[in-house]
Amino acid sequence: MHRIESVAPAQAYCLLVTWTTGEQTIVDFSEDTARGGIWLELRDTQKFAKARIAYDGAVLEWPEPSGADGGPRIDIDADGLYEMAARQAGGAMVAA
Repeated sequence: MHRIESVAPAQAYCLLVTWTTGEQTIVDFSEDTARGGIWLELRDTQKFAKARIAYDGAVLEWPEPSGADGGPRIDIDADGLYEMAARQAGGAMVAA
């Protein structure tokens, strides 16, 4: 299982993800935000920049938009995020 060490905003709708292995990846969410739906609120770059790590690095989430229970409506497990990063990098991951 992959674990997220840290996340930081990069260019618009992209995050720099540092993994506990030391690898760093840029993950582009521009297609997701363009799709709309629950991603619509994350077109606001200030909200997008609030991405955070949850569950000891196992999940990436955004506090907004929140669901009826007050919890995040958008979250991605670390393994899925790692696969997304690998796909976007053409399968080539970069070690820090």
